[in-house]
Amino acid sequence: KKYFSPGDFFSKTDIELMYDLDLPLIEVRNLITFISLKVVPKGKRVPELLNTENPELPVPFTDRLASRVVPLDEYLRGGIPAGTITEIVGPPGVGKTQFCHTLSALACLPRKLRGLGEDISVIYFDSERAFSSVRLLQIAEVHEPSYCAEQKYKTSISKRVHVYSISTSMQLLGILEGTGYNSK
Repeated sequence: KKYFSPGDFFSKTDIELMYDLDLPLIEVRNLITFISLKVVPKGKRVPELLNTENPELPVPFTDRLASRVVPLDEYLRGGIPAGTITEIVGPPGVGKTQFCHTLSALACLPRKLRGLGEDISVIYFDSERAFSSVRLLQIAEVHEPSYCAEQKYKTSISKRVHVYSISTSMQLLGILEGTGYNSK
């Protein structure tokens, strides 16, 4: 089997790669790490993507959102950087949508509950049309049942997750640039 791009490579599971490449599993996992480090771009803040001067974001770039998946948070040095665009990719059925719902819900929690604060908002770019506000609140309740017991907190969370359904990179850039080119 030939792999012509990182997309070809990363569309396979580590077991499939093991058989395709005729390598032991540990070597395949080392190869995945090596290629990931070579092809994944360094994280950038939204204003950097848009080449704006003096970006002012309500959440400092040094803040990180813990996913509460301990090995992942350790690997990411505390969690996903706030104020950035984070793309979650993987094969169908691995939990990308659930993970994005979880991150969105956790981000909206108060800092005392390891969220980013009640004054932040989340922009959720939905390229699969899979976002569910019901699921968002269910996940928030699972993680922080006492906080979500009051309707006003659930309402607050749901109002601060702004969902944009996109299908092209031009739509994404249009939303980021504020041109109104979107399908919301």
